[in-house]
Amino acid sequence: MSNCKIEDISMDTFFGAKHLEIVDLSKNELKSIPAGLFDDQHELKEIYLNENQLKELPSDIFKLNSLKMIFLLNNSWDCTCDLKNWRQALTNKIRSKKIENKCAENSLKYNKLSCESSSTQTYTFDHKLSPRCATPPELEGKSVFYALRRVLQCKSEVTSPTTIKSEKRARKLAIKQKYDRHVNRKKIPNKNSLQYQLFHRRNYLNLQHDDNEINSI
Repeated sequence: MSNCKIEDISMDTFFGAKHLEIVDLSKNELKSIPAGLFDDQHELKEIYLNENQLKELPSDIFKLNSLKMIFLLNNSWDCTCDLKNWRQALTNKIRSKKIENKCAENSLKYNKLSCESSSTQTYTFDHKLSPRCATPPELEGKSVFYALRRVLQCKSEVTSPTTIKSEKRARKLAIKQKYDRHVNRKKIPNKNSLQYQLFHRRNYLNLQHDDNEINSI
């Protein structure tokens, strides 16, 4: 959908298209992107929004677990702390190919080199791909991330899935340690006792809830 003079897009545009990997909305006239636009895309790897009239983006775009890159150059970004959850690891990348050559063993035995080449898709980081501020005037032309960190000193609130899992595992371990201390202190020999069962239910139901959340990430 590149270069189609699109001015507006509905949040249910891609609803049901669950296997999209690339969405190209570049070179249009978009002024905003609705929150939840890509909620149904769990295999989305690349988003192209370059060369529009965008000033900001909903932060939920940067929480897509499958996303490898989002291209945002040449827009009218308003550099305020509303952009603090942007991820440089996604905006400053471009798709590229990695070529690997494999030569057969003993291929020179008969004075003939036998090699095969294969390519794999990868994403290369490049600082030149960093989106630039259009406003306020004192930040015009500056990298969005330079403005957020060095000038505005905004703190990101984005928490990676790995961090979330670590926090939940730590909470689970704390509950288990509390449970073990309780058992040792009370020296309850019979695990069928009412006191033991009440403690087990009160704490291990919470542990099971944490396990389900971790597995769902």
